[in-house]
Amino acid sequence: MSKSSKAFRTIGEVAEILHVEQHILRYWEDQIEEIKPIKRNAKSRLYRPADLQLLSGINKLINVDGHSVRAVQKVIKEKGKAFVSELNPINLDIPTPSANIESVTAIAQKYKISNVASFTSDRTENITNKTSNGKLPDNNPKTLISESKRIEQLKGVYSELEDLMLRMQSAVRAL
Repeated sequence: MSKSSKAFRTIGEVAEILHVEQHILRYWEDQIEEIKPIKRNAKSRLYRPADLQLLSGINKLINVDGHSVRAVQKVIKEKGKAFVSELNPINLDIPTPSANIESVTAIAQKYKISNVASFTSDRTENITNKTSNGKLPDNNPKTLISESKRIEQLKGVYSELEDLMLRMQSAVRAL
């Protein structure tokens, strides 16, 4: 599930959103005094939405515009944090890739499937093998009911995954 736009984020989440490595964020934090995440302990940082917007602006200046860290420090000093924060605004309401993976995982857990890919391929192969000669090898009603239930389960999984994909596509279009 996606976090609220007002939620604090870990260094891993910020790195994922900005497409930079965590050690780069730590380096920027050491070099640019305006970056001040909340530190719960020596190893844990939490970034506020304002911190994330500032980091996004810094990321644009360094990785898109080609400025050095020293040049970024100068821009912040001359024009202020607000100016840098507004250089590359990001919409925090759009789900991150890990949020989408969590959604798929939640769907799989709902249907008690440990591995969606292997479940679907195994079931499809099994059904295909059974129907390749036009009839099921075992005409036992229990087998037919079991296969029918699995097909219904697959339909549910595919339906929910399709809904998730549509939501992801509309979020991308909103950019």
